Amino acid sequence: VREYRRDVRTWADDRELTASERSALETLGEHVTRIRMLDGDVDPRTAERLVAATRDLANGLRGDEFAFSQARERLDGLE
Repeated sequence: VREYRRDVRTWADDRELTASERSALETLGEHVTRIRMLDGDVDPRTAERLVAATRDLANGLRGDEFAFSQARERLDGLE
C-alpha cells in the first residue's frame, strides 16, 4: 500500500486535487504510518480493507466518483 500510495502521489503531483482528494491521500498516509509503527501486525481484514481503499482511491482520482466515495467510506471505517 505504501508503494502504491507513493505512485498515486507522484501521479497526482501534476494534477489539481480537490481538498477532499488531498484529505483522502493524507488519511491513507496516516493509515500506512500506523501500520508501519505496528510492524505490519494488523488484522488481515484491516489490511484487505486498506488495499481495497487504496485501489478505490486511485480509481477515484482518475474520475470514478463512486470509487472515490467508496474509498472515503473504507478509510473512515478503519479509524
